[in-house]
Amino acid sequence: GRRVEAAFANRSDVEVKVRVGRRGGMRYEVEAANGGLAAVALADAEALGEEAFAEELRARGYRMMPGDVMAPDYAAAVEAAAPHLRELAERLGPRADRRVYTNRVLAFVQAIPYEGSVLSVDSWRPPLAVLAGNRGDCDSKVTLFLAIMRAAYPKMDLAAVLVPGHAMAAVDIGVGEKDAVVGKGRRRLVVAEAVGPDLSRVGWVEGRSKRGLKSRKLRVLRMPGA
Repeated sequence: GRRVEAAFANRSDVEVKVRVGRRGGMRYEVEAANGGLAAVALADAEALGEEAFAEELRARGYRMMPGDVMAPDYAAAVEAAAPHLRELAERLGPRADRRVYTNRVLAFVQAIPYEGSVLSVDSWRPPLAVLAGNRGDCDSKVTLFLAIMRAAYPKMDLAAVLVPGHAMAAVDIGVGEKDAVVGKGRRRLVVAEAVGPDLSRVGWVEGRSKRGLKSRKLRVLRMPGA
């Protein structure tokens, strides 16, 4: 709100005040010499407010998704963390067999202790914070898993898979007979449960996740390789 008010601070023909609601929404109050000027100022203030809000979200690692849902910017977090995870990716072993290597990365991430949300507050952590704190919730661990995979295979297509109340990952390692997948045809990616603590193989998902993959609320956030 301050940025919007500052943009109009030196104008003598119009005054704009911004009020932030309890749920975070912004309300604009405009005083001007005539209705036309007020309408233009209101439109400018709203556009500036949306831009400032988007910048603040990006700075905090979040973005707006369809349906006006605020969520972590998983793709940006993966790309930002991957260069710092190259040494870890190398230490996790040979990468010639993508499925074997993926299971090794998956087991590493699954073994990190789970961190649940408190009082409905999102506890998402970016990949390096998950490692530093040795804990993370499902989408935090998914982002770390994908970041390590990006460090290991820069050209691999990846995805964050969001279902109601849960998050998984998906990777392009070639589809096996019993693999859970997202996408169709050549765009199919194999699903991976990064949350743990059970050490499950890539392609296996538990019952709730299976139902989620069939939900109309399924969201697949693809991250094409370089």
